[in-house]
Amino acid sequence: MPEPIEIPEENRRNIIFETDPGDGIVQEIKQHIRETGEPHTWWGHSHTKPPPGSKPIYLDEFEIPAPKDVNGVAPCPCCPHDSAKYKKGRIAWFPQEMVIRLVGKDCFAALDREGHDDAVVEMRKRQRRAREIAFILSQIPKLPQVLDTARDALPIAQDLDAVEVALKGRLENTLRMRAWQTLGAGELRVRESLTESFQRADGSTGERQIESMRIYARIRGAAILNPLNRPLAPVISKAIERLAEVATDFSDVDHGNLEDTERSRVAKLVEREQGKLRETLEKMGERQAFLSPITINTLRTWGAMPNAELRCIFERDGETLYVGRDQNGKIRVPVGRNVDLSIPRLPART
Repeated sequence: MPEPIEIPEENRRNIIFETDPGDGIVQEIKQHIRETGEPHTWWGHSHTKPPPGSKPIYLDEFEIPAPKDVNGVAPCPCCPHDSAKYKKGRIAWFPQEMVIRLVGKDCFAALDREGHDDAVVEMRKRQRRAREIAFILSQIPKLPQVLDTARDALPIAQDLDAVEVALKGRLENTLRMRAWQTLGAGELRVRESLTESFQRADGSTGERQIESMRIYARIRGAAILNPLNRPLAPVISKAIERLAEVATDFSDVDHGNLEDTERSRVAKLVEREQGKLRETLEKMGERQAFLSPITINTLRTWGAMPNAELRCIFERDGETLYVGRDQNGKIRVPVGRNVDLSIPRLPART
């Protein structure tokens, strides 16, 4: 039998907590465990076996500091013998007895499986509730800045959407150029003829010309040519609408008193819409990159090369982009004045 662990005499009796101990006691327990590695020596721990019918409320979980290969560290009042039983445990308050027991993660299940499972379910609900409240409280103060960022980004997105539609229309419908198929990977390729040696059937060596493709340059922002793209501005508009509603309706309410379904809805909405905004701002940056002088100049130089995979013209003059197969056949694509504005940034994640 493993060596018994000494339990302080004062912990071998029931220590009364008449009401829900609250977060202050929970944090005190977890600090004691971090500092000592001995849950059973915390002053409020009742190292007594729960009687039949006593149901726990799991207040939180903890892990005792110990090497990874060690599974048993502390004794559990639910288990026989005062030997090392567990490393991962739970803070259990038994309201009928009005005591706190620090027990192994699943040890109480051996005494009452249903009571254990119910307590785990309720603990998960409380943990989710606490996370949602903390998240909402952390995000509500940021919403004015988030909304300002989104409103500043909206006209840029609208102009980028407009130039994307016009550009793809000119390339695909007017010029019949397979721009997406050629440029979609962001690689500008050129054809090269190489001399290859080979062995003839009679054993002699000969030479032959083969054609290969070489990457001349890489460009950013080719995603603007993707025919499956969806407009960016409506995503921002919808995010503004939904987040403004949250900022108006939920800034001055007690989030702890909200119905669980409503609080979850608000937390998920704020997280989802901010995620969409971040993704959209990144896409805007990519589209801007395609219209930048460095990309347009690279395309112009490459497209004029006789061995370019796609012979083409790309030129930009202020608010006008010119595209075509050659100088005589280039056509105009209007570029809105907001396209080159600096894309605003959302507040950092916390």
